[in-house]
Amino acid sequence: MMRRAILTLLPLLALAGCGDSDVQEVRTWMKQVDSQTQPTVKPLQAPKKFVPFAYAAADQPDPFNANKLLAELAKSRPGGGLQPDTNRRKEFLES
Repeated sequence: MMRRAILTLLPLLALAGCGDSDVQEVRTWMKQVDSQTQPTVKPLQAPKKFVPFAYAAADQPDPFNANKLLAELAKSRPGGGLQPDTNRRKEFLES
């Protein structure tokens, strides 16, 4: 019986906290402060001038060219191109 009474009173007490109590003084104060407060916003700085970079090595070969890399790899392997190493020792999960 006591448990039932507690379960009934607990939601009622929780809802009592949601009521509008004497907060008119706080609302009046907030309106007063809101009307007197002037926001201050710092002006934005002017953007920096963009100076484009002049690439002086445009006539030289590109070291990151994928075709050049593949050609060099093809020269280094006897069969040519990218191939797996079939002579290596198999690892545990490959057996």
